[in-house]
Amino acid sequence: MRPKEWQTPPMIAKEMGIGVEKIRDEIRRGDLVAINIATDKDGERPRYLVHSNNLIAWQQSRAVDPAPKRRAVDTAPARSRRREVGSAIVEFIK
Repeated sequence: MRPKEWQTPPMIAKEMGIGVEKIRDEIRRGDLVAINIATDKDGERPRYLVHSNNLIAWQQSRAVDPAPKRRAVDTAPARSRRREVGSAIVEFIK
């Protein structure tokens, strides 16, 4: 029986609500560290295990920084976008 600190890509994908291929792609790229426990290491079908510490590190590397707080801009009242009626009107037909 595997210790609970090791998880397979399908277990991780189910827990996070994403596709298994996303997890496998992250492992293949080297962004998510895993070990291959397949008996044939050079075979077509790897069997990956990810340690919980590696999963936490990967999740933290993908964390989104909160948006910077916006400065208060000039508090002058907003200008009206409507065109003023009056001198701006040119009469073409008299």
